[in-house]
Amino acid sequence: MLLSGYGLRAWRAIATYLVTLLGISAAIRWSTRTFVTNEHLALGTSNNDSGLSLHHFIDVVAFVARSSVSFLSPPISGLTPSGTVLLLITRFVAPASLALAILAIRARVRR
Repeated sequence: MLLSGYGLRAWRAIATYLVTLLGISAAIRWSTRTFVTNEHLALGTSNNDSGLSLHHFIDVVAFVARSSVSFLSPPISGLTPSGTVLLLITRFVAPASLALAILAIRARVRR
């Protein structure tokens, strides 16, 4: 089974979350034109007044982390269809892996 052990060992679920977060951030950072049509719309800034940029890896990680834990936020405009698919993958994998980590910690504490 694909998820075997992820609810038993918290480090597996947390490692999955971090690999997903960093992998998608790296994909967006180093091939921005493939995933983003308008950087300012994607970041939610106008004329880059907040200092955020998709040219800095830490800003991209913050952008992906913020969008990975928000189910009810409106869809992000300024992304290509492949960029939208990447963020949808993040929106499902990140909460699932964090939930499995919480279940593993809970099981460990109950023993």
